[in-house]
Amino acid sequence: MSDKILYYNIDTGKLINSNGSQLSAKPTISYQAEPTWEIRFVTVDIENAEVVPVNLSKGVAWKAAVDTDFDVNTVPMMRTLDDGIDNSNGDQGVIL
Repeated sequence: MSDKILYYNIDTGKLINSNGSQLSAKPTISYQAEPTWEIRFVTVDIENAEVVPVNLSKGVAWKAAVDTDFDVNTVPMMRTLDDGIDNSNGDQGVIL
């Protein structure tokens, strides 16, 4: 069960809502929180105004990082390595 569902448009590299509209607010996380975020990787079918899942089943390793300064020379605030990421629904574009 996820604490938050995020949609990521792979064509634009932007977070969107379930209708395909770009989000203006960035997701937040609190100190010492351990949420499970469900990230749905999608494309947007503009004609039908719907999001379409992207098959990620060929991915072999995953990792995630959270930071605020976007500087590759500093250490991220938090990391999750492959063993902490659930890609069992990768064929439906869902990573937890």
